[in-house]
Amino acid sequence: FESDTRDFQFLSSALLDLCERVASRLRRNSLHARTVTLKLRDSSFHTWSRALTLDAPSQDDRALFRAARGVLEKELARPGKPLRLIGVTCSNLDASGEPEQADLFTPPRRSPGGGAALGEALDQLRERFGFDSVRRGAALAVPGRADPGGMALLGKGALRQGLPAGFRGALREAAR
Repeated sequence: FESDTRDFQFLSSALLDLCERVASRLRRNSLHARTVTLKLRDSSFHTWSRALTLDAPSQDDRALFRAARGVLEKELARPGKPLRLIGVTCSNLDASGEPEQADLFTPPRRSPGGGAALGEALDQLRERFGFDSVRRGAALAVPGRADPGGMALLGKGALRQGLPAGFRGALREAAR
């Protein structure tokens, strides 16, 4: 980061961005990760990592994010120096692509195909138009990636700059 921080919202935003990128690579290579590792570096350049093993292998960015964010919360709860760097890696990869047997007494975590279909659709858009063409709102606070198209993303009347006239009119209507 440009400056060291312990701001949980900012770090969560950066973490979501990283998890989306890792999950996209997992889907591209037809892999599922069982372990999510969070790498942290403080202002004195001391680096450490913490890993969490998931209940089931996943390539869903939201599942990876939930795991990594839980680890981040625990690390920020400890007193310490501000963070200079965070990173996410996945390991214990499964290339079988075969779904695991569901437990009869445990409700499904998501609707069938819902999260996977969304991830694949986002991957297709990002492959065609670039990774920063479609972003989750929570990932927009990441420096250097907050304004990929050269448009201001915050403030009243934001986004109007650089958009076609029809879009600007629609934004005016939505702002009222």
